[in-house]
Amino acid sequence: MGQVGLSPWRTRVAGIGFGAFLAAPAIAQGQLVFPLQLTDLAKTHNCRPVSGFVTDEQSNQAAPFSLSYEFHYEPAKVLLTAWCFKNAPNTGQTYTLLILAERQDHPLRTCPDEIPNIKRIGRPSIEAEPMIPHDFVMLNTGERLTVREPRVMFGVRNHVSWGQDFYACVAGRWAHYEPEKK
Repeated sequence: MGQVGLSPWRTRVAGIGFGAFLAAPAIAQGQLVFPLQLTDLAKTHNCRPVSGFVTDEQSNQAAPFSLSYEFHYEPAKVLLTAWCFKNAPNTGQTYTLLILAERQDHPLRTCPDEIPNIKRIGRPSIEAEPMIPHDFVMLNTGERLTVREPRVMFGVRNHVSWGQDFYACVAGRWAHYEPEKK
């Protein structure tokens, strides 16, 4: 609510009492044209954005980034997540997930603005939903969270061809969704 989300196929506008028009990511000879915020963020992380389409669980092609605006703040605040790589693209490449939450009090601001060394990439999106923290493992320690009651988890969902991954920001660190096998 109150956000504009961009997808490669259409621009969705949702607001209260006003409309805004933004161009969807342009396609130039099979390449995506990146928003300026993504270009700037990639430069600060010394990486190059993934410039081709990725495959997600719902379609054959999806953008390797997600850009939206929080319009209930003056001025509107950017929410961006995107894939980039630090080396020349090759087989076995690892990728970095970049996260930009422009609003100073956004819950994702407590975590680092990148998650490195990810091998499976798809369409990323910033989300918040009730989940059980015990189903998450901290990326830096491998420690499983102990809380077993549902909490609203803020993070990035990676929509890949076989389903979805979720990375949650927990106490200033990133955790990966890995339910216990029974």
